[in-house]
Amino acid sequence: MITRHLSQGFSLRGEPIETLATSGRYLIDGLLIPDSGEAYAQIGPVLTVRDLATGRIVWQLGAISGFPVVTRNALYIGRRGYDLASGKQFRIPVGVPAGSIPDPSGDGILAFTGSPAGRILVDMNPKTGATRWRTSTQRASRFCGNVAAGRSAVIAMRCAATGSGRGVRVEVDCFDPVTGRPRWSRLFQKAWSPVGLRAAVNGSTVMVVQDLTGDAWSMTVDAMTGEVRPGLVRARAWMGATGSLAVGLGPDRTAIVATRDESPQAARANWNGIRALRLIDLAHGRVLWTVRPTSVAGSDASLVFTRRAVYLLSGSTLTAYSLRSGRQEGQTSLPVTFRINWMDPFDVLIPGPVSTGAGVIVGPERGPILTGDLLISETEEGGLTAVQTSAPTR
Repeated sequence: MITRHLSQGFSLRGEPIETLATSGRYLIDGLLIPDSGEAYAQIGPVLTVRDLATGRIVWQLGAISGFPVVTRNALYIGRRGYDLASGKQFRIPVGVPAGSIPDPSGDGILAFTGSPAGRILVDMNPKTGATRWRTSTQRASRFCGNVAAGRSAVIAMRCAATGSGRGVRVEVDCFDPVTGRPRWSRLFQKAWSPVGLRAAVNGSTVMVVQDLTGDAWSMTVDAMTGEVRPGLVRARAWMGATGSLAVGLGPDRTAIVATRDESPQAARANWNGIRALRLIDLAHGRVLWTVRPTSVAGSDASLVFTRRAVYLLSGSTLTAYSLRSGRQEGQTSLPVTFRINWMDPFDVLIPGPVSTGAGVIVGPERGPILTGDLLISETEEGGLTAVQTSAPTR
């Protein structure tokens, strides 16, 4: 659990770091790669693997064609594999498609493949080429959005054109992460476009979001049964009128909701911070607690959380709250200024899986990430800062 003694770990200044992932004792950072897949040129190393505890460079790559898929012991880019500890390159028998993610239940990856693209979802080991399982869509549909995975479920969305020619029909499929067997399928409302669809898994909860034009909708369901959990929709009915929302899937069938202040008074003061934090019961929409951060803690803040604590990063101030009670547990000022990443382009933020120190945080991430007892964030100075969120063991 975090303590009141929050201390600064390593800080890297003057380096253009934009995307992050962690695996075990390593931090992987790199420059943001354009959607076209073209790597930046003449800017020095593009991808760096660091020691997570110290920030020390372990090895670097000077040119890459996309952000890698990071697994427990290796990272993969296209048809190349690299040992995570040594940087030694090795051949892989299959290419790794863009948009692939690590499989949290094994050493492989989850990827959309097939011809035309997006017809097949496969769980495979790039190092050996072995396929753990695979599943395909029907002829009239294809996988769309992202693939999301946790230890409890693998989630993929299927899109098919509607008869009217306007928008697409979206179905959400859940698969057993070990066998790939279908668990349930649920039809969601029509989407205007596959662009903007996003899914996430946290524990026993699945969340699906679309926001293409600012008219966002979201749905939370049980990962094992597919049963809808309507609490967030009920809560948003009255919270939506108070300002833009950031939503994160919390533990034990809850969601942490941050409301940004968009009142006329805030606009006149040029203030765009978090006005309220709430913990919502996903089954019924009950508000379990509410916190209204001070102007220092909530001003232009980013939000991250674990199973125990919520962290607000605002300017040079880091504030921690108990996720169980909402009580403030710590606040500290650091000699750096955090870079703030508010839900762009989504009005609903779904954080990546929380690592336990030995696991994987799915990259690329542009906001702050939590791994073990380290909170890692970009800074306005152009580097990274790691903050230790628990007292050192004596």
